[in-house]
Amino acid sequence: MSILETDNMDGIAVSPDGKKISLLIMDPLEWNALSKIKEKDHLELLMKKLNVYAYFLDHKQYQNKYPNADHEEAEIEIHFRYKPSDKCLAMLNGVGKKLAEKRTWLKVVVG
Repeated sequence: MSILETDNMDGIAVSPDGKKISLLIMDPLEWNALSKIKEKDHLELLMKKLNVYAYFLDHKQYQNKYPNADHEEAEIEIHFRYKPSDKCLAMLNGVGKKLAEKRTWLKVVVG
């Protein structure tokens, strides 16, 4: 799965005590002018995926699969195959601040 499948979780893990949930987003798309997808569309895909993940956490949808989980904190880890654009990083900075208010941390991995 990847960013292209905005309604699906790319990966999920729950700590043994159920208090931390880690969610994974995979982004295999390029961010340069030669990319097959425009930056605006790429940003929209990423934002839609992040909104789905935030909803998933806010509404405790993970309890369907992990009934004993009741997270106190969460992490959304985004794995970019290619270095994100400056616009993307700025957007993620803003999103990360909003998520932190709910004890959800955003982690970016490139490569």
